[in-house]
Amino acid sequence: MRHRLRKCLLLAALLAPPALGRTLSLRPAMPGPRFVMPLQVVPDDDGSGRIFVVQQDGLIVLADPRTGARLRALDLRGKVRRTHVEEGLLSFVLHPGFHEDGRAFVWYSVPGVEPRRNRLSEFRADASRERLLPGSEKVLLEVEKRWGNHNGACLRFGPDGFLYLGLGDGGSGGDPLGNAQNTNSLLGKVLRLDVDRASPGRAYAIPDGNPFARGGGRPEIFAWGLRNPWRMSFDPATGLLWAGDVGQDRFEEIDLVRKGRNYGWNWREGAHPFKPGTPPPGLTDPVYDYGRDKGGCVIGGVVVRKGRVPALRGRYLFGDFLSRRLWSLDADSPAGGSLRYEGRCPEPPESIDLDADGDVWICGYGGTLYRVGD
Repeated sequence: MRHRLRKCLLLAALLAPPALGRTLSLRPAMPGPRFVMPLQVVPDDDGSGRIFVVQQDGLIVLADPRTGARLRALDLRGKVRRTHVEEGLLSFVLHPGFHEDGRAFVWYSVPGVEPRRNRLSEFRADASRERLLPGSEKVLLEVEKRWGNHNGACLRFGPDGFLYLGLGDGGSGGDPLGNAQNTNSLLGKVLRLDVDRASPGRAYAIPDGNPFARGGGRPEIFAWGLRNPWRMSFDPATGLLWAGDVGQDRFEEIDLVRKGRNYGWNWREGAHPFKPGTPPPGLTDPVYDYGRDKGGCVIGGVVVRKGRVPALRGRYLFGDFLSRRLWSLDADSPAGGSLRYEGRCPEPPESIDLDADGDVWICGYGGTLYRVGD
């Protein structure tokens, strides 16, 4: 996601947003000390208003925004690889039945192995559902890769009950191994897994509707041709899957990820040619892309359908790590000039998430959590 991190931070001031346009209210939303590299906010669904905060160093904290109280929900520090700035504990999701069966899932970089690899694991919670048991880890999937960057990743459960996982192309630059277009590789893909069942030789099952469930490619694949889909989310109203795919040199893109679609990387960057030659037919365009005049590292966002900011309802809110800008698109008609500038985050945004009330949270690179509309 941040292969140009140091350069991005040096150039951020050059991409200050224009003074014109609306500005959302963003204020720190948690009392107490800052978090360490927060990458994701995951709401608890027990009605308590608490949130799980995912830290890249390997710690997941269960926090109460009202009181500032914090519990260590899962501590994997020492079990995650951090030799590259893009490695670490990268995503976390609760099973839809978490408060019944206590299952949750993490995606993290594995230390001490070559070639590098990232791992999808299941953990079980204790009876309080406040802590995940480190000894309960069940490894579901490992994906090898050569370079430290472009690990994805984002875990989401879809309205169909399946687990979706976005994976980067494996790293370096330009996808030199052609992983994103290779349907026999899991890299540069969105995967769809049935984690409630297992098939022979796997710790999960393959949904029958996956494009290659009956052959022709890896059966886990849902869509392909992606570079580094760092953050993705489902529209709570329509069930559509939105993703921000981080670009290479010129363009960042927002995609509506649909089953069996090829989003073009590395033939195209956004909707624009990236390399010479004739691309395969039927590539799917992004719903929106933008160039370096607006930013340099897209942070995929969320479709807002309720919450404390009525002006955002029905819009897809996303941002850019480099310029710190926030924009929104009409979620029901994203093309046709619906882009609206919404303001600037005080810190480079790492993730944009919804809580159980439909309010928007933003994880700042400096360790602050912001709630939109406070």
